[in-house]
Amino acid sequence: MQEEMENLFKLMNQETHCKLAEEEILRRIGESNVAECLRVLQESVSLGGERFRNLEEKALQVMVRSYSYFSDTIWTDFAYKILGDEAFKKLSSAAGRVQPGWDKSPYGAPGGYGCCSDEPDCACSLTDFGQLSCPSVQLDFKFILEWVEKEEICPERRTLVLAVFENSQRRTKASVLQWMKKKIEGWEIKDKEDEEEMKMMEEEFEMDRAMGIPFSCGIPGPYGERLDARWAELTDNVDGEDAQKKAERIKKLCEQYEAEDSDDEFQYGWY
Repeated sequence: MQEEMENLFKLMNQETHCKLAEEEILRRIGESNVAECLRVLQESVSLGGERFRNLEEKALQVMVRSYSYFSDTIWTDFAYKILGDEAFKKLSSAAGRVQPGWDKSPYGAPGGYGCCSDEPDCACSLTDFGQLSCPSVQLDFKFILEWVEKEEICPERRTLVLAVFENSQRRTKASVLQWMKKKIEGWEIKDKEDEEEMKMMEEEFEMDRAMGIPFSCGIPGPYGERLDARWAELTDNVDGEDAQKKAERIKKLCEQYEAEDSDDEFQYGWY
């Protein structure tokens, strides 16, 4: 694969193929594939000069777009087995310049930093934890720490990655490591608390159900009554109904609810 990239850069030196080669490289960068972007960075740094600076910058923009992209990048085999030292320095330096923005913006589409709408439990906030409000990004953050602590990572590159997260409060490698571990510990404590709370809610629900107390969402008015009625329908145990029939019934009910909501747009004073 690197040979392909080398050939594309060579073609850029030929007047007849220069434009086509550049368009192909830009197309690969545009796909936000960090492995391809690393190959672009490697070639640009290897050849030097200003001619390929635009391609290099565009590749770097992809790889340091977020915690997630940076994590994916450094975990790529190419990054720590093939990528040259100078190229790795450029990657880390670029990440360090934009990292403060990761903590101020939610994670999302390339360039837009919109909230990750594909994460139903994402609570991205411009004033709280930025991208780290998203559970999937928290996992990528953990992967960065895991990479740093890998024994086979050379000390120089470990230092470069830790330096990405240095600021006026975190001035040393030790302080960065402490910050990362404390942040992860906080998430794990919260996850455990959430699990315990959910377990308690489930136990209370089962107790109420055993005592014949109907479930209530706690929302007053017609909207809440509608949700309670739907829940009763969905959780109703029909005599002689096997798992497949139950799944089919629930699917049909959900489609019915979706159609109803689309028709009347929940005209119940709660929207």
